[in-house]
Amino acid sequence: MSRDLRPILRSPDGRLRAGWRILVPTLTIMIGLVVVDLVLVAAVTGLPAQLAAAGLGRFLLVLVVVTVTARLLDRRRVRDYGFRNDRGWWLDLAVGALIGLAIFGLSTGTAAAAGWVRITDTLAPAASGGLWLVLGMAIVRLAAVSLWEELVFRGVMITNAAEGFLGRWSRTTSVLVAASISTVIFAAIHVPQHLVLGQSLGRIPLMWLSLGAMLAIAYVLTGQLALPLGLHLTINLALQNVFVLDSEHADSAAALLQLEVVGPASLAGLGGWLQLAATAVGHALLLGWIRWRHGVLRVHPSLTARAEPATAEGCASPVRR
Repeated sequence: MSRDLRPILRSPDGRLRAGWRILVPTLTIMIGLVVVDLVLVAAVTGLPAQLAAAGLGRFLLVLVVVTVTARLLDRRRVRDYGFRNDRGWWLDLAVGALIGLAIFGLSTGTAAAAGWVRITDTLAPAASGGLWLVLGMAIVRLAAVSLWEELVFRGVMITNAAEGFLGRWSRTTSVLVAASISTVIFAAIHVPQHLVLGQSLGRIPLMWLSLGAMLAIAYVLTGQLALPLGLHLTINLALQNVFVLDSEHADSAAALLQLEVVGPASLAGLGGWLQLAATAVGHALLLGWIRWRHGVLRVHPSLTARAEPATAEGCASPVRR
């Protein structure tokens, strides 16, 4: 490699610089997802089969890309991004899932009690494929979506960006800046889908920023992907298949509840103040759980452990079993 290019491409520890370690897997996965979806739409017929194939295809793509780039570019194992196989990890996953459902259950229940939304259908089957089969396959697909987005936006992006910033700022500042960048990018890729569907944005960007911040906080304070994965899965599931609120999914996706806004959209609609308030409650529940489980609310030392000398601060925080 040319000496002129080495400072641009390589960090002092010999790995690619943090920006490249983020950009390569992110772009590869995003381009690959488009290709996978196009191929599967052409090759597979029937909604349940398409959902299942999309979930499997996305999972395999993410697994291959992250495994290869983690080993060759980042010189990590995939599990170093925040995976453990123990009871505490799975417990955090389950609690994250419950908080995700609670957010939209609370906002929907409040809107219904106020008379601002009404239920138009329950256990509504998809346009093709029935209810439970399509719902099951939708969960498979959403699990794959949650996996790749959490791996990329939290595991790969926050960890590597924090390491890249560490030479300029303190450990805490580096992680918080990395988490903020991740949150903004996460919101930016989700907001355009509402424009494509012709929906009025209103406070929808604020909703995605708040949800993205919650996912980032869950990762930053635990150093693990369990809580954000559980949160992400049920947030997607709630929006697309559980509390289907005046959306494009109402006529095509299996829905446990189909809802119509009959009150002020600014309060009860998608991204309305009720959903924002419920998301704030979700933040409080998340922080309370992490405080109880880990005994402290702080940036987890593991996020920058490779980029700074080992200190007493790097010891694992106590965890309630």
